[in-house]
Amino acid sequence: MRNEPGYKFLIVSSLVILFACILIIVWRVMSHKLVNVSESVLKVVFLDVGQGDSIFIETPSHIQILIDAGAGSKILEELGTVMKPWDRSIDIIIATHPDKDHIGGLPDVLENYEIQTIIDNGFDADKQIVKHYLNNVEIEVKTENAKHIIHRMPSVTDFSDGVELSFLQSLGENDKEIINSNDGSLIVRVEYGESSFLFTGDASSDVEELLISNNPTLIDVDVLKLGHHGSKTSSSQHFLDTVTPTMAVISAGINNSYHHPHPSVLSMLKSKNIPYLCTCDHGRITFISDGTSIFLR
Repeated sequence: MRNEPGYKFLIVSSLVILFACILIIVWRVMSHKLVNVSESVLKVVFLDVGQGDSIFIETPSHIQILIDAGAGSKILEELGTVMKPWDRSIDIIIATHPDKDHIGGLPDVLENYEIQTIIDNGFDADKQIVKHYLNNVEIEVKTENAKHIIHRMPSVTDFSDGVELSFLQSLGENDKEIINSNDGSLIVRVEYGESSFLFTGDASSDVEELLISNNPTLIDVDVLKLGHHGSKTSSSQHFLDTVTPTMAVISAGINNSYHHPHPSVLSMLKSKNIPYLCTCDHGRITFISDGTSIFLR
């Protein structure tokens, strides 16, 4: 006569093993699909660093780019939300201009992450925050073999994964002597397939006009980071009409003393039916592009 308890145990054990095998197969199929999806998208994250700018970009081949880092150590908390805990390296850092609310957090990043390339437009060490930044850059160059590139001319970098990063021409070499730090901001355009993003630092409307003149084929983009945190000194009507963004993003702190973004800028966006998001209202803002469409996550 069949041993009933032993027989039942054998049946249950077999079913458990079969179920486990099915789960493993499903997991492998799904993880393969997830890897394929993750490898085919561009991620652009406007980090919530308060009154300041910081944008984290990850290309389909996992090249990581950080544009500015806000005013202080909050950048480390924000990077912890978009990077894995064991990921302690960033491929490229771009410092648009030497204002505290853009480079104040970079020393913390340089001290806590290994950086391959650091790009700025050649800052004069006339402010303590700039000296602190440059000291950390020098240490990174000496100890981690990082490259420090002073960038003053337009260029395009192709990452061989469908993403192109362009530095647009706004000012000529002679203009560098007569401008303030805001108007010296590096202007960055990122394109992936049919999707495009434009990051304008703190550039004023005067620089926006030069951008239009010098880059007529590159200025039309999908997502525009408004210059100078939505200040009325940037985002002119002509510029918005030329860029024709489908979405505008503003990086500003809650109840900041500068009253950014300015009501007149928001009114102009509304009048042109340009939807906008501000980190002061929404916190961290994440866009995902598959090269055809851009999704807000």
